[in-house]
Amino acid sequence: MSIYIISNRSIQRINKKERFDPNGKEKASPTFRIAEYFPDRKDYELFPDRTASNYTGLASKPKKDDLTGTGKLFFDLFKQLSSANQRSDVLVFIHGFNYDLNSNLKHIEQLKKHYLDRSSCTVDHLVYVSWPSLGRLWKYTDDQPDAIDTGAILGRAFRKVHQFYADMFDSGDHEPCRQRIHLAAHSMGNQVLHHFAAQLGETPYPLFSEVLLLNADCDHDLFEHGRAFAHLHKLCERVHVYINQEDDALLVSQGTKNKKQRMGRKGPTNLYDLAPNVLVMDTTGAGRRDDVALRERIGDHWGYLERKTVRDDIIQVFAGVDEDDIPKRKVWEAHPQYFYLP
Repeated sequence: MSIYIISNRSIQRINKKERFDPNGKEKASPTFRIAEYFPDRKDYELFPDRTASNYTGLASKPKKDDLTGTGKLFFDLFKQLSSANQRSDVLVFIHGFNYDLNSNLKHIEQLKKHYLDRSSCTVDHLVYVSWPSLGRLWKYTDDQPDAIDTGAILGRAFRKVHQFYADMFDSGDHEPCRQRIHLAAHSMGNQVLHHFAAQLGETPYPLFSEVLLLNADCDHDLFEHGRAFAHLHKLCERVHVYINQEDDALLVSQGTKNKKQRMGRKGPTNLYDLAPNVLVMDTTGAGRRDDVALRERIGDHWGYLERKTVRDDIIQVFAGVDEDDIPKRKVWEAHPQYFYLP
């Protein structure tokens, strides 16, 4: 198991050691840094900030300390994935609104508990995208420019993944590890994903296996022709849009911050125009309300963490189980790409 943090939070030095700024007041930096998170210490260490011009010759580096930045992240993950004798996938996760750095670290622990620590889950590694959400409910509109900037930066980061693939594998010196990379975004993190997809554009081959839009706080028409998600299905094998029609957090967002209907509440505008590998998962009322935490009973916005039925469904998605064969799911008779959990 390994956990990494990609962040465009500002950097400060504390006791001669580089740390992400924790105060929640910073704006998005135009560059990103990478850190490794250590669960046993519940702490992280930043990688040295030296950018690689290319990724050729990584395997010949004499010492692990010679690797920096994305070169270290990509090669560390490649070594772990290629040495695994069973499924050992990577999840890239983009958090939502109202997360300062301390909230990020607690959130990482929740994702570890509910997914990485589960023996039934194929995800063993987490790359957590920490962007400077101010952590204050009245600062929602201030967070939106940071979400835009973060999406653009993330797009540049994943173009480096393409370069890594080309430098490592096109020469024939290395074989791909055959493991899978998934991408999930929760709530306002889908605005980061919106601008990430727009920045990245279409790719020569899918970067991800599964892409999950969890209670997405973004416009419901982003899958329409010409919008940012119109080509999202080409970046992956499947897209799952998890919605909750009783999501009160998104209702507040729609009523006070965004006039357009939210994707995570009602789903995409036109189901019949969706690509065949874009699927809608309706989690409204999934599981017993008495079994979920108070904030979920009030907000219906964190099902991927708080509802066992939803977590189990997501684990099946990561495993690549066919959408029609995932237990407890029921398909809506009016449309074969729309499912719900009773």
